[in-house]
Amino acid sequence: MLTNNTIARLTTPTEEAITRAKCSFALRLEHVDFITDLDWELLATLREYDHGTVDHNIQTLFFARDQITREHKLPLPNGTIRLRDLMKDVPAFEQGCLHHDIGKITVDPNIMFKKGPFEPHEREIVETHEDASRQILEFYGLKKAAKVASQHHNYRKAAPESVFRIPQLGIDVSEADILHLADVQHALLQSRSYRKGLTSLKALRIMAEQAMDGKVGKEISCLWIKSEMDKLRRSYLLRPESASWSETENYTIINSFIKEEWANLALLCEKANP
Repeated sequence: MLTNNTIARLTTPTEEAITRAKCSFALRLEHVDFITDLDWELLATLREYDHGTVDHNIQTLFFARDQITREHKLPLPNGTIRLRDLMKDVPAFEQGCLHHDIGKITVDPNIMFKKGPFEPHEREIVETHEDASRQILEFYGLKKAAKVASQHHNYRKAAPESVFRIPQLGIDVSEADILHLADVQHALLQSRSYRKGLTSLKALRIMAEQAMDGKVGKEISCLWIKSEMDKLRRSYLLRPESASWSETENYTIINSFIKEEWANLALLCEKANP
């Protein structure tokens, strides 16, 4: 458990560090309305720990923002939803996305950025960053953002405050699942010290497999992955002449997941809209 003194010591950047953070990220964040001086202090602190982790946090925010603002099709006549319109507190959710990995500042960089896979005890240490993110954000009074950030690896254990309803489907969805999907998708696409970045199809396949394993909500995963596949179908990645065997296998598994879950969504729509 972090003490208040420890959190204050770890998260108090110099003015020079804040200036460096603004020089690095201000242009990318110019359309993020909730940014305050406190957000810049947290971003500066994390940037001094690792520039790439701040980039990941920002990209995770943008991945999540893209999904909640687009119109998702439903198996209803002319049925669409926009998740942003259903969520309780979008700025607080986005703030949780932006700072979800701030807790990594409490982890030894020699472990966090080692080359090669983590040993079991190292993984346990790395996984403490999720709760550390919660404690840091709560310390600064960002309670809703803390709730969201504290669940991005805490599969299927949503806090009530981060749950909203999709009436067209008659189900509740966790904002933490949305953050998890955004976090995982960008992390898989991004090169890390221990592996190269994956292709879009491989990343989506892993996300589909996590949903099938019950690690994240199937319904929200289906909407997310289907919308990503609709984008990819318009690109060269899925042209038969350019697809490798492994990509064809990924494509088959993803489509199987979407087909099955789309049928389940259709049943939910029928129950919610008799």
